[in-house]
Formats: sequence, structure tokens, C-alpha cells
Amino acid sequence: VPQKKRGFSVTELDAFINCPYDYYITDILGIEPLEEVSEDISPLDRGSKVHGILRNFYLSWNKPVTRENKEEARGLLKKLADAAFAREADTFRNRREKDLFLTVMVERFLDAEVEFWKQGLRPAYLEQKIEQYRLMLSNGKEIELSAKIDRIDVDADGNFLIVDYKTGGYPLPKMNVDQDIFQLPVYAVMAQGALKGNGPILKKPIGLAYYDLAGKSGAGARDVVLFNKDERNDHPSSKPKASPKSAEEFEAILKQSMGKAREAVERILAGDFTSTPRDESKCRYCPNE
Repeated sequence: VPQKKRGFSVTELDAFINCPYDYYITDILGIEPLEEVSEDISPLDRGSKVHGILRNFYLSWNKPVTRENKEEARGLLKKLADAAFAREADTFRNRREKDLFLTVMVERFLDAEVEFWKQGLRPAYLEQKIEQYRLMLSNGKEIELSAKIDRIDVDADGNFLIVDYKTGGYPLPKMNVDQDIFQLPVYAVMAQGALKGNGPILKKPIGLAYYDLAGKSGAGARDVVLFNKDERNDHPSSKPKASPKSAEEFEAILKQSMGKAREAVERILAGDFTSTPRDESKCRYCPNE
């Protein structure tokens, strides 16, 4: 690793935390397994397509989603999906992907949005990029973090939630302060510090949410995995015992995640790529094992 490397993405650091050795093979050496020839849309392409459609929805839709206008919102999403999927080959598998989006993901998304708007929140930032966020290392030197946040929801008081759309699985909350959820807390700290003057003011992060679009959790689509229960306690969550945290606990999670980001950068620059995966059960399926 170039010792003068001073730019890191949050996604990159999350990959390192998941497994330093896998990060070394993939990100440092640039070695990837050969892709199988398939007509299927890759998980990465599927996620990008869904993210693009949902971003474009709120770029065109400038009002709350309600039960009364839900059919209108569904029509807009279908129009956006038609345009997005038209750029793909007309194969059975791609038609199946489009059908999955329209019959499952759209319905879960709209049901969640109807309830979301009742909370007095609104989507304020969509696919928001943050670049050159300065993070000081233990030795006093600074590096720059970059991120792209799917969505930031804000209330009238400037309290905000970080939102990440998911078409696959995601880490679930734990009862204690030490969490496997890493990217969203870091996004919250970065957004509070960097987004000033270009939109609604972000005063205080109060929640971190995944949208379980494919129904992996079995609950509703909007899963506020961690939130400050002292600020408000009406968020939908698939883990209602682990997700609510006191104000002190929530703040500690944010601080601890930034500490993990700092430690990850320092280990990368030190060339520490020991095989210490966060979840060893995934090693059996890893091509770099």
C-alpha cells in the first residue's frame, strides 16, 4: 500500500473490517475471480438499477406518499422501471428481475413510505456524495474519507436519519454498544459535519435505517436498525429490543464507528492484512480462502 495514500472510501474500510485478507487480494492486488457467463443480472447491477429508480422517483415526486395517491406513485415507479430495464437485453431472467421489482420491491417500498411520511420526516438528500472529509489518525496525520449516502431523511427540527437501500442482506443490531453496523454510523457523523449550506440543516443524527426491499427480514421494508429512543421512539424495526438505544448509547455507537474507521486506515497503511474475518462462517465460500 502506498504509504502516502490519503484517500479512503467508507465502503472500502467496511470491506477491510469484514476481512483484511480479502480486502488485500481484491482491493490492493486487484485480483478477482473469473465471472461466470450468465444472462442473470449481477447483484451489483441489480442494486445499482434499483437505487437509480428509487432516486429518480423522489427527484420527480415532490409530495408525501399517502394511501390516496399510492396508485399514482406506483405508476411513476413502473414508468421509471420500464425505462431502466429497457436498457437490458430482453431475456427471461431480466424480465423476471423487473417483475420482482414491480411486484415485491415497489410494494414494500410504497407501504413503508406511506407510514414514513406520517412521522413528519421527508427525504432531503438523495445519493449524497461527501468527499474530502478529514479524519485525524493517532499519529496526528490526516486522511480524507469519501462516501455516497443513498438517502437522508430530516424532520422539521433538523433531526435526521441515514437510509440505505438494500436488495440483499445487511448487518443486524446487537443489544450492546459494539455493533457490526459500520457504514451507517460513519455516514451520520460525516453528514452532520460536511453537509452545511447546500440543503436542509442537519442538526443531529437520531437513527440509522435499511430498506429491506427484497423481504429478507420478514418484517416491513423500513428497518430502523439503530435509533435514539430518547429523541423519538416510534421507528419501525425488525429487532425492537436491540434497535432502541439511549442518547448516550447512540452517541457511543457513532463515536466507536469512527474509531473503527481510524483503526482500519492505520492498519491498511501499516500493511496489516491478517486473515481475521468478522464472520468466519463466510470463509468456506470465499474464493480467496
